Amino acid sequence: MSDTEEQQSVKQEVAAEPGDILRGALPLAYITLNLAIWILPLLLLALLKLAIPITVIKQGLYKVMIGFYFLAVKIDLFLFQSILGIRFEVDPLDDLQKNKNYLIVSNHQSWSDILVLQSILIDHTPIIKFIVKKEILYLPLVGLICWAYEYPLVHRSSNKTKITENKNLSRDLQVLGDKLVNMGKNPAAIINFAEGSRFTEARRQKYKSPHEHLLKSRTGGLYFILNTFGQKIDYLLDFTLVYDVSEPIFFKFLGRRCRSVKVRVNKFSMPELLQSLKGEADDLDFEKVDTWLKSFWAGKDRIIDRIQKVR
Repeated sequence: MSDTEEQQSVKQEVAAEPGDILRGALPLAYITLNLAIWILPLLLLALLKLAIPITVIKQGLYKVMIGFYFLAVKIDLFLFQSILGIRFEVDPLDDLQKNKNYLIVSNHQSWSDILVLQSILIDHTPIIKFIVKKEILYLPLVGLICWAYEYPLVHRSSNKTKITENKNLSRDLQVLGDKLVNMGKNPAAIINFAEGSRFTEARRQKYKSPHEHLLKSRTGGLYFILNTFGQKIDYLLDFTLVYDVSEPIFFKFLGRRCRSVKVRVNKFSMPELLQSLKGEADDLDFEKVDTWLKSFWAGKDRIIDRIQKVR
């Protein structure tokens, strides 16, 4: 998104009714305080990990940092379930493991999507990481967390950058590839929001999405993740998130207006998926990935439609 679009996106997310904002202010302060509590010990461990060249010590420090992550998410989960009374209606996740690498592909409706995904996966997968723009590093608390946990960081992409084939990768995606390869040292669950930005009805109409409940899927980021890191990923997890409130969602989620989030999950074996997406040269074929994602996205739109009609 351009700076203007991003600013408009933020305005849309917080354009809630005053009552929702007031009710959501205390839970938001709770989440912010929870982050702040872990910042100093996290910073100290991250600096130690950076300064000490011994691999086994680096790994030990990182495990402690992962422990901080799981404690912080558990504290947020207590807020959502026990205080706000939000129900997460999730398909069974018992066959997931914390020592595996996952690629999570999800629809994107709100800032709260990350909170929801972290909460429901905390006992099932390794740490969740998502690709963030380098500008995020300058945000208080959030930027430090992204740096400490080595989230893949990219420069803001130019609107003129298009991906049409292997030879036409932007500089941003090349940097991203280096980061993803480095992530192979520690298990992670990488999130890709294939829509590229949060769904709103206005944005759906503006970009002429063929879907009723989703923006158009964007293939470039997913293609590069699969092409660069795919061999190290064990499974692709397809998540469909459906809130019981309409947009804007974030302060309704925190302000007790949202009572449940339905989460539908499908799991794909990565070796089988990659094999089906290869071209004649045994490399991933961009057109095949694009065709698969479009079909996949149309199916997700139908799932959302069925869930909403049941309600």
